[in-house]
Amino acid sequence: MYAFLRRPAWLALQFVVLGVVITFLLLGRWQLSRLDERRTENALIANRLSADPTDWVPDSAVMPLEYTRLSINGVFETDEEVLLRSQVNLGQPGFDVLTPLYLDSGSTIVVNRGWIPLELDEVPVPRAAPPEGEVALDGYVRYPLAGAAAGSGSEIQTHIFARVELDRLDLQTDGDLERFYLELTQMEPMGGSLPITEGLPELSDGPHLSYAVQWFAFALVSTFGLAALIRSTARRRSRISRREEPEQPGSR
Repeated sequence: MYAFLRRPAWLALQFVVLGVVITFLLLGRWQLSRLDERRTENALIANRLSADPTDWVPDSAVMPLEYTRLSINGVFETDEEVLLRSQVNLGQPGFDVLTPLYLDSGSTIVVNRGWIPLELDEVPVPRAAPPEGEVALDGYVRYPLAGAAAGSGSEIQTHIFARVELDRLDLQTDGDLERFYLELTQMEPMGGSLPITEGLPELSDGPHLSYAVQWFAFALVSTFGLAALIRSTARRRSRISRREEPEQPGSR
């Protein structure tokens, strides 16, 4: 009944489906491993974010770890702030305001002060001005994406960035710019209603689990699809074989 499975075309089909199923299973396992990595990373980040902010003293030999919470005092320089485009708040497009904070030590730290609406596209932003004079703020450490290079020529003068580029900001600011920036969480004294500070980030598992389920589902569909095709083909061949069998004498 299933002798046709030994034919070259059917053998080739079985090997192809087997390869596809193995590929889907490997992709599903890879997504599960990515999920484990994501959860491990989230646990590490959550541990750092849950710790109390620590006072930080500029020291080039000891750089703070990413997502470490810091407490610093300084004075904002709004004449040197820039805007980070493609930012969204409650479904509304806008910018994040990046403002250098000058410390008494002579160091400068870029602070992401939060979100402003899209129409506020000129700096400094009067409607989102920080408090005058010294402020005390808490924030968590972020490092720019690798490969962010300094601009040149007229690009250096632009005040709208596609991503945080500290090399470019270093060309536009005085002082010793640190190689990390801060995402603002709290500040004293507080400013006005803008910019909107996001606070601590929300951590999620991402899409890895749903992707893994999809790959495993594809593997099942491929397997059952081949099985259904084999069974229907075997039944059809069986019916044809019975119709073609010669009628035995005396069968009536």
